[in-house]
Amino acid sequence: MKGFRVWGLGFSLIIFVLLYPIPYTLGAILASENDIGYSSLDPSNPFYFIKGIREEIELKLALTPYVKHVRHLEFATRRLREARNLVDKNPSLIPASLERYTSNLNTLLDRRTISGELALKIESSLTSHLFVLQKMHEDLKDNNAKRSIRSAVDKILRRPDIEKPARLKACEFLKKEASSSALNQAEQIVTKERAQKCLGV
Repeated sequence: MKGFRVWGLGFSLIIFVLLYPIPYTLGAILASENDIGYSSLDPSNPFYFIKGIREEIELKLALTPYVKHVRHLEFATRRLREARNLVDKNPSLIPASLERYTSNLNTLLDRRTISGELALKIESSLTSHLFVLQKMHEDLKDNNAKRSIRSAVDKILRRPDIEKPARLKACEFLKKEASSSALNQAEQIVTKERAQKCLGV
């Protein structure tokens, strides 16, 4: 009987963690203008799998296309918060986090097919994402992590719904990195091509 109560308590705790919104509101609390905050649970945590379960539930409870897009946008922001956490904790995990980020990004429609509040929400969020990615790149020393950041920036810039000032700043970022001695020749060529395409050269 005692074992059953312990099992029940453990199960209740898991349900509480899955359904209670603290891990996600924390990031919003710490965020400021043009920023996204930090994650309270990232891939370096052994309980990170709980977050995936929660998000599956959130997506299943999204009953309209609008809510589903808002969920995917929030999931992308969460992945970026997690990658940001890893800058000082475990940079080797950043590439995988940014792969999941771009996967969520790829599910989002752009302003050619949507308009109104959702389009503005996506545009504003992606502007913040570009800012955060460039700051992460500046703070990192791990070359693989930095490479994944440049790739993520390029994928965002391929979308038409980026504010012009943010786009130009990100294009200049790629242009500057293309001449960096920290990149090998192949990386310099790829980054230069991305910068030229971005700037319309």
